[in-house]
Amino acid sequence: MKDRVESTDTVIVGAGIAGLSTSLGLHRLGLGSLVLETSDCLRVTGFAFLTWANGWKALDALGIADTLRQQHELLQGLVEISTITGRPTSEMSFTDGQENLTGGGRHEVRSVGRKLLLETLAMNFLMAPLGLTQRSY
Repeated sequence: MKDRVESTDTVIVGAGIAGLSTSLGLHRLGLGSLVLETSDCLRVTGFAFLTWANGWKALDALGIADTLRQQHELLQGLVEISTITGRPTSEMSFTDGQENLTGGGRHEVRSVGRKLLLETLAMNFLMAPLGLTQRSY
């Protein structure tokens, strides 16, 4: 790979969820960035995580929330079950209270697949004029 000198506002180390999100967010604000990554492909290890209302606000700001909403079901609540007795120990409803714009109750909670999130970020990252450079560090 030929080294080149270029001017950028921000350098981001790592093209994971945080790095790609930061770069895409900066792009939406009109700031350039260069993302440095040692791997030649996305590392999609891991399964899924719960994304709550504030997480969806951040994904909305990045412009990718609607794509992810179409691929992940809105959760109605959580039930914790004792591994000893097999009985429920607590419950939390996400639908109690006033309706929100996404069709859920007080909370918009979805279990988001890590791979789908990274692929969606990468697709938007590649569509925007952002810089990704593979480097060893």
